[in-house]
Amino acid sequence: MLPVGEGLEAVAENAVKAPIVFEKLSLSENWCEAESREYELVWDGKDFVCSLYYGRWNDDEEREECLEKRVTLGKAEYEGFCEGLGKWGVRGWLGQSYSNPDVLDGEGFHLSIEIGGKKHWSGGSNSWPEGYREFYEGLKAFFK
Repeated sequence: MLPVGEGLEAVAENAVKAPIVFEKLSLSENWCEAESREYELVWDGKDFVCSLYYGRWNDDEEREECLEKRVTLGKAEYEGFCEGLGKWGVRGWLGQSYSNPDVLDGEGFHLSIEIGGKKHWSGGSNSWPEGYREFYEGLKAFFK
């Protein structure tokens, strides 16, 4: 229970930081040389399947040929990552686009999350939201 003195502001902050329960999450990264890396995490209610793709592809068949690594994890890893998504502030990124016109290194990202059957996105070019580095490190940890 929240102290009365903290009021609606505390309630709102806790809601923003609440775990994000998702069915599918994908993070695509691209660079100016047109190479791409994509992390895809899928929760089917039993298995947490994490796939990493790297290369160039135009369709799902070519994409599967670019599979670098796939790991199947369990409910504990899935729930831990859902908590991390809340802690890292990912809910606040959804529907937002990030850009920095003063940086021209060509790096960008596109995040897609399916929550309750509805797709949400965030993306950027040469700019990333607060908490992105922690999110990215948490995501990469599945593939070590």
